[in-house]
Amino acid sequence: MIRRSDNFAAGQMVARMGLKKIERVILEPPYRFYDAEKGGGIWVGSSFGGDGQQNPEPLKNLVQAATVNQVCRFYYLLAYGRLINPARSRQMLQILAFPDLHDKFVSVLEREVPLNYLHRKSGEFRIWYSDSILVWDKTWRRYILVSMVEHPQGEQILRNLVPRVEQILRPRPVRP
Repeated sequence: MIRRSDNFAAGQMVARMGLKKIERVILEPPYRFYDAEKGGGIWVGSSFGGDGQQNPEPLKNLVQAATVNQVCRFYYLLAYGRLINPARSRQMLQILAFPDLHDKFVSVLEREVPLNYLHRKSGEFRIWYSDSILVWDKTWRRYILVSMVEHPQGEQILRNLVPRVEQILRPRPVRP
């Protein structure tokens, strides 16, 4: 659980657990973060350490993968204390709060939402941009937003998405 990618640290954790153990955790109930029959999901199949150790996912032979649906499930379980247990969920929420990178979704949300109410993990590779965030503040903002874009202007596309989503989610005044 990190806010900023660190391949060395990730490689150490993968080496400690082993790719087959990680696969078992990803596939086991109650989480089932990866399901080939439902289009895939979250997959960690690389050691990140340059040792060549890999365990590609079954659908596209990727060593790292995620789907929007499974990332949303991850945040949902986390928000309601159901990822491992309530104490570990709180710990992971604390780790994901106060995003270090002020790009994509965060660059827009931080103007109105304190950083301690933003729980985020993002990534990019070449022209693939992804961002995921759990927004949980004391106003009306309680939502999960996940997007994955393959486009050279992916960063700006993700920034532009936030105001549109918030326009839909913002409560409207009740008319008498």
